Amino acid sequence: MTVIDFLRDFVLIHEGASTYLICVHGCAILMSFLGGVSEFYKYRKTYLNLTRGWVAFAVCACLILNNASVSLLVSPEIAVSNSYHRFFFGVYYGLMISPCLSNIFSNMYLLKAVKNPEPYCNASILMIPALMILSFLFPSTLSFVYFADILLLGIEVFLCVWSAYSILRWKRSKIYLSLSFMNVMMFASIGFHIFGLMTHSEDSLRMISWIPSHMVLFCILLEYNRPGIFAFPVGESDQNMNEALSLSDNKIEKNEIVPGKTASPKKNLLQGIDLEKIEERFAKFVADQGFKDEEIRLPDFAAYLGLSVHQASYYLNQFKKLNFSEFINYHRVEEVKKLIRDNGNLNLLEIALTCGFNSPASFHRAVLKFEGVPPRELKRELQKRTLKIHYTLAEDAG
Repeated sequence: MTVIDFLRDFVLIHEGASTYLICVHGCAILMSFLGGVSEFYKYRKTYLNLTRGWVAFAVCACLILNNASVSLLVSPEIAVSNSYHRFFFGVYYGLMISPCLSNIFSNMYLLKAVKNPEPYCNASILMIPALMILSFLFPSTLSFVYFADILLLGIEVFLCVWSAYSILRWKRSKIYLSLSFMNVMMFASIGFHIFGLMTHSEDSLRMISWIPSHMVLFCILLEYNRPGIFAFPVGESDQNMNEALSLSDNKIEKNEIVPGKTASPKKNLLQGIDLEKIEERFAKFVADQGFKDEEIRLPDFAAYLGLSVHQASYYLNQFKKLNFSEFINYHRVEEVKKLIRDNGNLNLLEIALTCGFNSPASFHRAVLKFEGVPPRELKRELQKRTLKIHYTLAEDAG
C-alpha cells in the first residue's frame, strides 16, 4: 500500500480523487489536529485558546467525516431515514455549525466588537446535542440536511457581511478582510453542497471537502506570514501574553495613567524617594538587560527598583511616559534591532526568543507598534542600511 492509498483510505476519499486533492485534504486534517493540540497546550496563558483548540479539533473531525457524509448522501439508502443516518448527520452538522457560531464571537472579539466572547463560544458547543435531537424531529434525513445547509449558509453570509462592514467602518487592518474571503469560500462550498443535493451530483457534494481543506491551509499560511493575526489580544495595549496573567498589574497601570478621574490633584507617590538612586537602578536594569527575562512582571521590576508596585508604575508613567508593557517591549525591540545588525544570519524567531518575546504574535505586535513595520520588513531595512554603511566604509578605505 502506498502513502497515497493510505491517505485515501484514512480520510475516506473516493478513488477518483487526484493525488493533489488527497495530499491537500490529508495535510489539512493533520494541521488542524496539530493546531488543536497546540491551542490546548497554550490555554494556561489565554483561556480563549481552549475555544480555538476546540474549533481546530471540530474542523479536523469534519474534514474526516465530509467524504463519509457524501457517500451516504449519494447512496440509495439515504431514502430510508434510519436512526443511524439521523444520528450521523446530527453529529456531523453539530461539528460544523458549532465552530461557525464560535467564529462569529471570536471575530467580533478580534475586531473589538465584544469584550468577552468566552461565554458565547462555550455556549455554541450546545449546538451539537441540539442538532442531534433536531435530526430525529425532521420527517426525513434529507430534509434535515437541507435545513442544516441553509442554516450554515445564513451564518456564513452574516459573518462575511458583518466582518467586511466592521473592518471598513472602524478602519481595522485590511489584512482582516481575509476573514471575509474565507467566509465567501465557505459560502461557495455550502452552495455547491446544496446544488449537489438538488442535482444528485457527487462532484458538487464533494466541494464541501475540497474548499474547506484549502481554507485550512490558507489560514496556516496567513498565520505564518502575519503572526498573531488570529491571536486573542490581551487588553487595549496588546501587551505581552505573560504580563496578561497578572490582572492586578493591569488594574494598577490603568489607575495610574488615567487622569482626571477625581477632582483632587494626583498624589505624588514618589515623594521622599531618592530619585537619583531610582534612576541608577533603572539604568542598571536596562544595562543588565532584565527585560530579556520572558517571565518579568511589574512586581519583579518594582522589587528591582526598591519601590512598591504602585510607585514603580507611577515612575514609568510620569518619568518615562510608558507603561510597564511598553517599557519592556520597547527595549526588547531595540535589542532585536541590535541583533539583526550584528547577527544577520539568525532567523527572526531565534532573535525574538533571545530578546525575551515568548511568542511570534507578541513579537510581531511589538515591532509593529514601535517601528511601524512587520519584523520581516524591519530586518530587510536594517540589513540594507548595514550593507550600505559597509559599502561606504569600503569605498572610503579604498
